[in-house]
Parts: sequence; structure tokens; C-alpha cells
Amino acid sequence: PCPTSVHTEETLCAPPPRRTYGEELRSHYPNEWPATADAYSAWDSDDGGSRLDRLEECRSLAWFAIHLTDHTVTVLSSACHLRWCPCCAQARANYLSHSVADWYSTCKSAKLLTLTLRHTDEPLEDQLDHLYEAFGKLLRCKYMRARVRGWIWFFQVKWIHETDGWHPHIHALLDADYIPKVEISTRWAKYTQGSYIVNIKACWSAESAANHVSRYATRPGTLSSVPPDRRLQLMQALHGRRIVGACRSAKSVSLSPPKATDKDQWRTLGSYEQV
Repeated sequence: PCPTSVHTEETLCAPPPRRTYGEELRSHYPNEWPATADAYSAWDSDDGGSRLDRLEECRSLAWFAIHLTDHTVTVLSSACHLRWCPCCAQARANYLSHSVADWYSTCKSAKLLTLTLRHTDEPLEDQLDHLYEAFGKLLRCKYMRARVRGWIWFFQVKWIHETDGWHPHIHALLDADYIPKVEISTRWAKYTQGSYIVNIKACWSAESAANHVSRYATRPGTLSSVPPDRRLQLMQALHGRRIVGACRSAKSVSLSPPKATDKDQWRTLGSYEQV
């Protein structure tokens, strides 16, 4: 065991090597990070891309900086901006949670709505097309438009081991007066041709709204919960598809961080490893 004395000459244990900023963030995702790396490696092998290199370089450069006006000190870093990168996804979720909180403060009566599809053995791409088409019809239908003042929605897909298949669904935060569940269920069953399971409940606080957004806005799914031989299928099926959206009163909500416009207002204090 290490000696308890603080005197240098009596301390025999070397301090553990300090992690880089990227290594520190990756340690928060012990299962998801390797699953993501394996999936991007498979995709690169399929088309000769360089996604894995981008992923491994994410947050490799990091430095402390101070804002010249308000003297805020923060860590700035490089980013890969890949959809399935756990670090970038969490950064997007943090930003979106704040954006949604601002909109929530203007809502008269916030609700949380979940829309699902019944299990099917159809290819995932066909299920996604079906889900998006049905949701678009629900958004545009006269009944919902008359009762919903604004929507923010998030797409999710899970792998259900019990059925050995995909479970795509949509979570939505909406500002609406009371809507009987049966009214939504009836219309959802019509638009999906048989899927009637929906859930709607009140969202009582900004904290609750932010928590739900943080859960749903990170990534459209967790790759570590998907069988390895199915991960690439999921990534490719969702490539280029919109996984978060807003309409009506929520249209003003910023869904992604803007590009920095005040770069000249930050002064570098030193690299993450040095400070």
C-alpha cells in the first residue's frame, strides 16, 4: 500500500497518468463507445470511408479559455460531429435541453406524447418510411392542428430482443389543451393501418421537459443494445433522415448549436493537459 505521509521522499507510488480530455469523456461511455467504433469501422470497410478516424480524433484537441467580457472559463475542443458519436450527441442534447426549456416557459399546457408502430418483420427502411409518413399525416390532420399549438419531436429506434426485431417510435413534446387519448389512438391507427398504441401525459415542469429531451435527443438509439451484426443496418437506414424536428409555435426553437461567432472574444489559457 502507498504510505500515508505527504512528504515527497516518503511517497513511493507514482500518480496515475492523466487522461486527455477525449479519454475522460469516452470513459463515461464504457459500452457505447466501443460499439460505436466497431460500427463505424464496419461502415468504413463497406465504402472506404474515414468515419472511424474522425471518431477517434474527437476531442483530441482541448484547451482552457477565458471569455474577455464576462471572464467565463471553459474547455473548448475539437469535435467529429458524427451522428452516433456519444460525446457529440451529448453536447447536442445539452444544447437542445436549454433551447426547449425556453420554449416550455411559453407553453400553456405541455404534454408528452409517444407514438409506436406494431411489431412487423418488414425491413427497417420500410418501417421508417411508414412511421414518418403516418406522423406527417397526424401533424397535418385538422383535429390535431386545431388543438396543438406547437410540437417538438424526436425519433427513436430500439432493438427488442424478445421479438428479435426493431421498434421504431416517436416521442413528442407538445403544447396542447386536453386531448382524449382515444382520439389520438383512433387517428394513429388509421394513418399507420393498425398501430393504435399511443401514450400521452402532462409535463408538469421545465425540469421534466429537459430530462425527456436529454434522453431522447442524444442519439436515435444506443448501438450497444443492438446486436453487433445489426448495428450497421441501423446506421445506414437512418443516414440522411431527420431525427428531430419542430413545428408551429416551436418552430423558433434552435435544434442545433450555431456556429461560434465570438471566437475573437476567447483567450487561450493553456491546453487541457497543461492546466
